[in-house]
Amino acid sequence: MTTRRERIAKGSDLEKAVELIQNAILTASSPPKEKAFTIERRKIIIVAGVRHEIDVWVEIDAGKESRTVFIFECKNWQDKVGKNEIIIFSEKIKVAQAKRGFFVAPSFTSDAEAQCRLDPGMERLVSREASTLFSSLPVPVYVVIQNVERTALSLSLAGPPPRDQRANTACTYRNETTTVDVCRKKWVDETLQEKRDALLQEAHQVIDSPRTVKIHKDIKFQPGELMVEGRSVSSAELDLEIQIDVTPTRIAFQYEVETRGWAISWEPIKRTTPVLEGIELGNPSFATSVQPPKSESEA
Repeated sequence: MTTRRERIAKGSDLEKAVELIQNAILTASSPPKEKAFTIERRKIIIVAGVRHEIDVWVEIDAGKESRTVFIFECKNWQDKVGKNEIIIFSEKIKVAQAKRGFFVAPSFTSDAEAQCRLDPGMERLVSREASTLFSSLPVPVYVVIQNVERTALSLSLAGPPPRDQRANTACTYRNETTTVDVCRKKWVDETLQEKRDALLQEAHQVIDSPRTVKIHKDIKFQPGELMVEGRSVSSAELDLEIQIDVTPTRIAFQYEVETRGWAISWEPIKRTTPVLEGIELGNPSFATSVQPPKSESEA
């Protein structure tokens, strides 16, 4: 038995899927580099003092200051949708002045189907929670540096070694007062970004466990660029030993909506530190339409 929170989450997933599919349909039918439509989820409209919530609101710019509106009601219920929900949605179509309304749900009672047929501006769409269409899609992966196991930094400067060789030794770097440890962390991050492509190649070798990679970098400084104890540092050597891992994502939802299309979304991946810039996928998703409409006004 599902909890109320789980039911709300599943309903939200279906709304997101419908939004993705509609975006795919309208993008395919829009002129290149032109987005003549907007899609909103859970849009609130107030008509004659009455508040209405629209699960998915699609507004198309028809030109000459005119617009066409389509609305969607999404019920991802285990039970069949009844006639009362259809009656309420009919009223939403009317007050929203929508050209057409689509009621999306896994199943409907016979009374609900009959009630839907009474409204020429409404269409029933059956949703399914899984589809074999996506079985061949590659699963997104997230390349992370699981752990910087060891960092060694050696500085080259004229004269005897610094009296204070602790990590928090004060220094001046590019005219800013800081510490050697702060600089070291900055150089580590810069090195990881510079070695990004090589690290991605190493990630391809990850099979069952993280892979250890060693990196060496020589850093050259201009005279006076890095000062420690009043002396100019000419160069530094940075040695890193890191672990790289690959985290596959999990599917958050996948839906098929009859006559409209399919949508899939993967769970957002929790950020780990440090991470390779440009590799984080966030919340990737993909949608495709069954067949793009002949014109935008048909939605």
